[in-house]
Amino acid sequence: MRAPLRLLALALALVLLATACGDSDDDSASSSASGSASEPAETEAPAETEAPAETDAPAETEAPAEETAETKEFTDDLGRTVEVPVAPRRIVAFNEFSHVEPLLALGAPVIGSTVQENGEINGPTAAAYDVSGVTPIGGFGEINVEAIAELQPDLILAYSFGGEWFHNVEPEVLQEIAPTVALDENQPRDDFHQAVADLVGFSDVLEEQRAEYLARLDELRPQLPDGLSVLVLAGDFDGEVSAHTVLNPNPTAGIIVELGIPMAPIADSSDIYESRSTELLLEDEFLSDLILYEARGETVVDLPLWGQLPAVQAEQAFSIPTAAGTSYAHSLVVLDQLEPILLGADADVFAEG
Repeated sequence: MRAPLRLLALALALVLLATACGDSDDDSASSSASGSASEPAETEAPAETEAPAETDAPAETEAPAEETAETKEFTDDLGRTVEVPVAPRRIVAFNEFSHVEPLLALGAPVIGSTVQENGEINGPTAAAYDVSGVTPIGGFGEINVEAIAELQPDLILAYSFGGEWFHNVEPEVLQEIAPTVALDENQPRDDFHQAVADLVGFSDVLEEQRAEYLARLDELRPQLPDGLSVLVLAGDFDGEVSAHTVLNPNPTAGIIVELGIPMAPIADSSDIYESRSTELLLEDEFLSDLILYEARGETVVDLPLWGQLPAVQAEQAFSIPTAAGTSYAHSLVVLDQLEPILLGADADVFAEG
């Protein structure tokens, strides 16, 4: 009986040994399969990191270009309808006082401007604004076409007067470089500044500046002396003295008119200036309680009859530096200078004179 038992025990041991080996092989196979499955996952990782946003980036950067390319029709003061950018980004303008200054006041991107005979931008305009990025493109009547072309503008704002072109280069030549528009400053100044703002897409900025300016006028108007009259002089030229009229866009004249203060009779005109011989300076049409004259026209004080004017004798003649420009932003600066003069003026000078 012992031999069969030994054989049975040996057989059972062999069976257990075979089973153990099988389990080890299965574990190795499972481990090998698991390792093989993880390898493809690792090689696919770079594909997962290829973000779609990166491929979309060029489309996003092209959006401003599409905005710049958008155009609109604009009718200028020569009666020309011109296709202009909705949002111009490289503007060249002629006349630093009347056209460049309103653009700078709005914050529009001016890259080129006409200059004075000394080759520099109008001093008061340059002092009031940062013009470091503005390139000279010649004089008002000596426009340099090559200099303009090198700037690659997307809009040119030129000057016109009475429906007439005012530059040495015809608009058709400039139109070959960029859309060219001519505007006439010699109109109600709110109309002119609205046209400039509409042209370059800054109407919202203009509205804010206008609202601030009008609010200041509303505050000042009730405080003014009753019956005050004002004469605004530009200066004397070739034996004639020139006066601003009620239509003049200069801030000094504009502020006086918009405050409702009567101007001397000579100011009642359909032109922006009225000139008379200096020998007529004591005529009734020049007489007023208060005289304001441009700083650049201060030679009026040397006129032979100057000292006989009632306003001068009452020490109510003042130089006002208004030569930076005609914008509402600059008008606020001029208003700061005018306010104490107007509030302190004697309104009975002309009657006493």
